[in-house]
Amino acid sequence: MLNLKGITVTLLCVLVCKFSNASDAYVRTVHQEGQGILRPIGESCFLYTPAHVVTKSQGVLVETRLRKNLRGELINTYPQDLALVKLDDSSACQESSWKDGGERVEAIISVISSGRMNYKHQQGRTEVYDVEITDKAVDSTFSLKLKDGKKFRKGMSGSIVTVGDYPIGMLLSVEGDTGTVLRMDTMADLSRRVILRYATDKERIELGDLSNRESQVSNTEANTKPLLKTNGPAPSIQNTSNEFKGSLSEGMSVDHVFLARGNTAYRITSEPQRDKVQYTLGIFDDAGNELFSTRRTWSDKKLDWGVGVTQPGEYILRVSGARGAGKYQFTMNTLATPEELISNSNIIGTNDTFSGGLSNGTVAEYKFLARGNTAYRITSEPQREKVQYSLGIFDDAGNELFSTRRTWSDKQLDWGVGVTQPGEYTLKIYGTSGAGRYQFTMNTLATPEELNSNSNIIGTNETFSGGLSDGTVAEYKFLARGNTAYRIMSEPQRDKVQYSLGIFDDAGNELFSTRRTWSDKELDWGVGVTQSGEYSLKIYGTSGAGQYKFKLNTIATPEELVSNSNIVGVKDAIAGALASGTFAEYKMVVEGNTAYHIVSEPQRDKVQYSASIHDESGNELFKTRRKWSNKKIDWGIGFPKSGTYILRINGTNGAGMYHFKLLEK
Repeated sequence: MLNLKGITVTLLCVLVCKFSNASDAYVRTVHQEGQGILRPIGESCFLYTPAHVVTKSQGVLVETRLRKNLRGELINTYPQDLALVKLDDSSACQESSWKDGGERVEAIISVISSGRMNYKHQQGRTEVYDVEITDKAVDSTFSLKLKDGKKFRKGMSGSIVTVGDYPIGMLLSVEGDTGTVLRMDTMADLSRRVILRYATDKERIELGDLSNRESQVSNTEANTKPLLKTNGPAPSIQNTSNEFKGSLSEGMSVDHVFLARGNTAYRITSEPQRDKVQYTLGIFDDAGNELFSTRRTWSDKKLDWGVGVTQPGEYILRVSGARGAGKYQFTMNTLATPEELISNSNIIGTNDTFSGGLSNGTVAEYKFLARGNTAYRITSEPQREKVQYSLGIFDDAGNELFSTRRTWSDKQLDWGVGVTQPGEYTLKIYGTSGAGRYQFTMNTLATPEELNSNSNIIGTNETFSGGLSDGTVAEYKFLARGNTAYRIMSEPQRDKVQYSLGIFDDAGNELFSTRRTWSDKELDWGVGVTQSGEYSLKIYGTSGAGQYKFKLNTIATPEELVSNSNIVGVKDAIAGALASGTFAEYKMVVEGNTAYHIVSEPQRDKVQYSASIHDESGNELFKTRRKWSNKKIDWGIGFPKSGTYILRINGTNGAGMYHFKLLEK
C-alpha cells in the first residue's frame, strides 16, 4: 500500500452544489488537474480521484468554498487508475454526493442510455454536459460521448456522471470523442477493504461486513436488561449461541433473551425429547407485548416455527409449560438478515431472478427502475423449503399500487403487473406464515417503446399485437376520413391477459369503451366515428399478463354511408354496413298525402340501429325504437306533401349489415 504523506487537497464547492450534482472536488497539481467525489466514513472523509492526477506530485492545491486548503494522505491506488485520498479535515464531506456505494448502477445503466457529466472549474463555476452512455456491457467501466457537439477538455478527469441525482461513475480518461468511466459500484468494491478499517459498527453492518457480529447478546449484556416476570425457577438465558434448552413443568415459564439488528427472519426448530412436556412458545418485545405465539406442542414432537421481527432491539422467547414436566431444546437459526432483506443493493435488473429467505412477520424489499409505461410478468420458482407470502408494488412515495393474495412458495405464481410512469418502484415480499425460501423472476413483457410508440399506427384493415399486463396501457393511432364504421376483432391468445378497449378523439375524450375481456376469448366490437381526424385506440391491462392480437377492419366508408348517390325510390332496396356511432343517410323522393312503409330484411351479421325521417331542413319527423338488424320491421309512414326527405339509420350497438326496402301501401 502506498502511504505518501504531504499531499494537500483543496476542495471547491459553491452554493449550487446542494442543488446540482457537480463533482465534489476540483484537484490541481503541478502536473495535472482533475475532479473527484467525496465519501464520509466514520469520523473520516475520503476523496476518490483518478490516480494519474495525484500520484506524480508531492502536493495538490485548489481552493474550497471557504477558501481553505485541505491536506490529505494518499492511502492507496488501484490498477483501474483510481486513487483513494484521506483528508485531514472530515468536515469537507458535508458536501459529499456519494450514494450507497453504487448499488443501483447495474439496474440503472441496464435501462438508461443518457445522463449528465458534472464538471467543476477551479473558480467554482459548474458546467453540466448531457451525455450518451455506450458500451454498457463492460463490468467495471462504461463509455460515454458528449451530446450537442460538446468537446472534452483538460481537467475533466474525475468528473462525476449522474442519472437524475444518482452518481453512477467517474470519468477516467478520454480517447477522441469517447470517455471511459469507472463505475461507482466498482469503486466501492475496490476500496472496500480499506474503507472498512475506518467504518463504524453500524456502517460495517450496512456494508455487509458481519464478522465478529452475534445475533444474540452476551450473558452480561442480557442481565443488564430487565426480564419479563417468570413463574417457577429463575430463567435459563442462552445468549452465546442459537440453542435454547432447559427444564419445564406445568404452570412454569422460562424467558430467553435475544437481540435483533432489525428486519430479521428466524426459524425455530425443536429437537424431540424423551422426557416430554407440553408447552407453548411466544415472542415478546421489550415492552412486554406478545408478537407471535404457537399452539400447545409436546416436546417429544418436532417443531418448525418461522417467525421474525422488523425492528432492532431486545426480544424475549418465552417457553410456557402447559402440562407435565420434562426437557425442551430449541435451535434458533437466522434465515435472513436485515442486509439480505432490505439492503440498498437489492436491485432488480432487466429480466432478473432474485431469491432469499423469509419468515412470518418479516419483509424483503427490492428496487426496480421503470422508464415509463412498462408491462412486467413476475413468476415464481417453486421451493421445497416453503414460506407463505404476499407481494406488493409501491411507488417512490410509498403508495401501494398492486398486491397479491397470500401464496405458498412451493406453488407457482404468474403475476402480471405494470406501471405507467417513469421512476423507481419497490417490490415488497411479506412473510405471512412459516419460514422458507422464495425465488422470483421479473421479466419485461412490453417496453414503453412497444406500448405507446409514435410508430403504433393502425392502417386500413391492419392486424396489431403485443404484450400487456395489469396497470399498463397500449396506445395506437388511426386516421378516419369522416363517417366511418369499423369492426375490431380479436385473435384468441394462449398467453392471456384481461383488458378493456377505449376509443378517444384527438382532444382525449373517450367516445366508446368495452367491458373487461380475456385475450383468450374472441371479441367482435363494432364502433365508428363521424368526424374526420386522428383517433386513439387504447388497450388497458386489467388483470394478469399476456399477449393480445386485434384486427381493425373498415366495414363502411364515408362514401358508402353518406354519399350524394344514396337515393332511394319506391320499391328500391338499400343495404350496407353500419357500426355503433356511425350513421347512413338516404334521400327519398315521395308523393304527398301517400302512405308508405319501410320493411327490413333480417340479416345474419347483425347491428343494432334506430331509423328516423327528416325534412330537407333537418327537422326530425318520425323515429323508431332501437332494433336489431336480424329482426323484421314494417314501419308505416306518410308525408303531408311531395318532396325530398332524408332517411337516417343510426348505429347504436355492434357492427353488421342492414337491408331495407321502401314500398307504397
